[in-house]
Amino acid sequence: MSLYDRYIQRQTYLERVKAQLSNDVKKKIRKVDNQALKLSKDLGLSPSQVEIDRYNQSIKQLYTDFFTEHHSIMVDTSRRVVRNQINWLDRVLSNILPSLTLPNVDSLLSSVETTPYKNKTMAAWTRSLINDKVNRAVNIVRQEFESKTERAAELRRTLNVSNHNASTITKTYINHSTSITNNEVNDINNLTDTLIWVSVLDSRTSMICMVRSNKRYNAITKAPIGHSHSWGGGPGLIHFNCRSIAIPALDDIVTDLEPSYDEWLKQQPREFVEDTLGKQKASKFLDEGVALDRFAVPSGRELTISQLEQL
Repeated sequence: MSLYDRYIQRQTYLERVKAQLSNDVKKKIRKVDNQALKLSKDLGLSPSQVEIDRYNQSIKQLYTDFFTEHHSIMVDTSRRVVRNQINWLDRVLSNILPSLTLPNVDSLLSSVETTPYKNKTMAAWTRSLINDKVNRAVNIVRQEFESKTERAAELRRTLNVSNHNASTITKTYINHSTSITNNEVNDINNLTDTLIWVSVLDSRTSMICMVRSNKRYNAITKAPIGHSHSWGGGPGLIHFNCRSIAIPALDDIVTDLEPSYDEWLKQQPREFVEDTLGKQKASKFLDEGVALDRFAVPSGRELTISQLEQL
């Protein structure tokens, strides 16, 4: 198996890990949601401010207890992921660099906890989930409903929406852990001066990652090489639920690279391209030859069709 294939295989494994963790947290949080729903049944259809405040405090304690425990679990999970990632990098890179230096696990974990993602630490993101849950629930019980059954159904719906946020933050925790580990191994070993942005070739990939597919970046400064699309947070972290990865531009990898997203998309049936980009943008791409590079500004913001018309 080529070095490139091993990186792709590794990312596939990590996606399964994230999916399992995501499913686990959603199952557990639904049990807490059920308690919040049960407490709401004690409220009248037009609860007083005192009743609302009491409900607020009760569910805030429920979700604080849950997410405090969840963060503790994620710290332990991060430790296992970081240690596992270091061992994997040691196995796949030792033939290329026999004197590979490996970072200290505790040091990496400290970086995971203190390095912000989108201006917040992972602990702060977890705390934000508490406020999200409580605010959504309280906003529902403030509203007027014809029956408690109707209110309960709406409360269930809105709490389910916020569960997606909890799932996303859980996945991001893993991305954050592996990204910091990979960067540290690269930096202390001067493994390469160039990183390649590898995007998943399917219809779920975001435009942000489509335009960066197979693009190169300085491994230290993260400055773009030969293009203008910024690094942002980097593969896996440039947006929530990102599945892209950064791979060192080693000779064994460069020769095995898959096509870029632009090249790959041109090989797909028109119906697939239209489903992925939308009919108007697909026409720009297929009929007018507008490269995917031009479908987003360097910062990552996707252009509207009217903005593309002005190109």
